[in-house]
Amino acid sequence: IIRDYHVPWKTYEYSEAYEARNPFIYFFGHTSPSHDLALYKHYASMTALSMKRKMLSSAKQRCAGAIINTCGWIEGALALSTIEHIIAAFSVDHIVVMQHAQQETLLAYLDGVSKRT
Repeated sequence: IIRDYHVPWKTYEYSEAYEARNPFIYFFGHTSPSHDLALYKHYASMTALSMKRKMLSSAKQRCAGAIINTCGWIEGALALSTIEHIIAAFSVDHIVVMQHAQQETLLAYLDGVSKRT
């Protein structure tokens, strides 16, 4: 149930340049993964699986790759385990970390993750 939430709907005209075949969307319903970590990880895994299937079906999409924008929650063991889960689920091979106060901690953790995988 969504309460007091306004979504500005906008329609787009179909264009052959944009092919939306079997799009996938999962609605989490919380502002932070910490509200339901198991569900968040489940949806991350389902999204990764859907993306892998889509990439297997199209050479064009395989060549395009993917950019995964995580939620920015990086403080604490649960947050770091969530990032590790996303790295494993999507088989991530490149990580870009934007400047953050906890950047050194995150980079040290990610270095350990890359050595374990």
